Amino acid sequence: MFKPTTRRVATALATPILATTAIVAAPQAAQAITGQPCYGSSCVGKSPTWSNSNGNCAQGAYNPYTGTWADGAYTVPGASVTVRHPTAATYATVVLRYSPYCHSNWARVDVDTGGASVRFWVVTIDGNSSEHALDNSSNFTTMVDGTQLAKVCAQALPDPADGSPGPVCSAWF
Repeated sequence: MFKPTTRRVATALATPILATTAIVAAPQAAQAITGQPCYGSSCVGKSPTWSNSNGNCAQGAYNPYTGTWADGAYTVPGASVTVRHPTAATYATVVLRYSPYCHSNWARVDVDTGGASVRFWVVTIDGNSSEHALDNSSNFTTMVDGTQLAKVCAQALPDPADGSPGPVCSAWF
């Protein structure tokens, strides 16, 4: 009678250990199987459009059956800020982008009226960030770890010392 009880206890103890091992191993296994360009913290500092033969974080993966790319990222609802230039009639809206394909975030200027001068960035809850100033080369930052909470911030340029308002940030998402 004691043996079956022991077996049940041993099985009950082993099951959470196996489940935990599977959860911890899953992200690496998923990356190895699907061939994402990066995953979570390995995406930090990379461009969302950086790609390998299996796709990129902004665009997703190529579907050979349809001949198209899967949607790889979306704008997080409610995670945006709009900044207006104090003296010109220009403004920019910065949004938080998330890629479930790569588990990464980045900031992107979604609306720019009249060439607004804007400094914008994405920051994670642990303090890591990526910053960019809107210019002709790109309208997005490099990526941060999407397994962390993140928010976007933006500030009209010139800086506050010249009379521009300080930065505005979204809530954490």
